[in-house]
Formats: sequence, structure tokens, C-alpha cells
Amino acid sequence: MHLNRTATLSTKKEKITIDRTVETVEVDLDFTQLYNCFFYLSMGIKSGSSFQILFYLLRVMGKDNQVTVNKKMVEQFFDMSRQLGKKPITEQSFYSCLKELQKAGVMKKLCRGTYFMNPYAMWKDDGGKRKEYIKIDAGPGQTFAINPIELLLNSPDVEYLLETM
Repeated sequence: MHLNRTATLSTKKEKITIDRTVETVEVDLDFTQLYNCFFYLSMGIKSGSSFQILFYLLRVMGKDNQVTVNKKMVEQFFDMSRQLGKKPITEQSFYSCLKELQKAGVMKKLCRGTYFMNPYAMWKDDGGKRKEYIKIDAGPGQTFAINPIELLLNSPDVEYLLETM
């Protein structure tokens, strides 16, 4: 007589809880996008102080790409420079640097003390809003900011412009 035996396996389900504590996660939501075409505008910036001021302005500008330069803001820039051990510049040099940044097309003066940073090269809000702005600005008769790529592509003197920007 042949006995047919089958094995029975049983499994036991257990609920395992893993408890992990994350102490802190730092996320910097305050950012400014700097686009490749900034390179063309940067050729018009000769002074190292102008670059320092530019990056400070990018840090303090609003999501509307505007920055208001007033006495308090200039003093904050000087305080930060001192804290970082940088050689201080004069207030007159600060405003000369602002003129250099305007001439290079990095920003445009709207009214007394208020500047609009070039949205083709830099933007503080989300990319979708930048695209909307550029579509409007690129329309006929609407140009407000300098599009460095258009400037180069539409000029027969591309190499000269690169040297003088």
C-alpha cells in the first residue's frame, strides 16, 4: 500500500513598523534662474564690483524681476561685503556699477531706484511665467528687455558685438 503524503506549509504574517526620525531637512525655495544667454550680456561687464553687485541684486530682487535700490539696500550690501572681508567700494562706485549693468543690458531702469532685471538672462519666478513674459515681450513693438541671442543673430557684425558687449 502506497501512502500519499503531502506537506503543508503555513506562513505567519507579521506587521513590522520601522520608526526613523529625520532631524532636519533644509530646502532652499528662494532661487534665481540664470540662463545661458547671460554669457553674452556678461561680456559687457568689465568690473568685478559690478558682478558682485549684480549677484547681490539677483538675491534681493522680487519675483516680478524688479529690484528697488535705496539707501538702506546699499548699506546692507556694504555690511555684507564687510562681513565677508571684501574690500569696500564707495557709494559713487556702487551707482557707477549700476550704470555699467544697464549698459550691458543686464537690467533696465524703470523709474527712480527701481530696476527690471533682464528676463531673457535671469528670472526669479517659475519658468512658465518667464515664457509668458517673453512671448509678450517678443511681440512687435513690445520689446522691453534686450534679448542677447536676437541681438547676435540679427546682426551682420556678430563678432564685433561679442567684443563690445
